[in-house]
Amino acid sequence: MKLHNKLLAALCASAAIAPAAHAEKFFGSSSISGLYGDQYEIFGGDQEAASVITIENVSAHNWGDSFLFIDRYQVQGIPTVPMTSTANSPRA
Repeated sequence: MKLHNKLLAALCASAAIAPAAHAEKFFGSSSISGLYGDQYEIFGGDQEAASVITIENVSAHNWGDSFLFIDRYQVQGIPTVPMTSTANSPRA
C-alpha cells in the first residue's frame, strides 16, 4: 500500500513538472527606462523635481503570457509652488 502511494505521488509530481520542462517560448523582452523631470505636477498644483525608473519584462509561452513592471518614483527635493502670473491686473 505504501509503495502504491509513493508511486502515485511520483507520477503526480512528474506530470506537474513535465509541461513546464517542455514549454515553448514564443518571445520575451526586458527593458529598463529612466526619466528625469523638474516640473512634475503633484496634488495641489505643486511642482517637484523627480526621477522615475521602470523595469519591465514580458514573455509569451504556449501555456500563457506573463508581464511584470516595477516603477520607482524618487523625489529630488522639496516640492515648490508654481510661479503665478501677475499679468492680469485690473484695468484703469
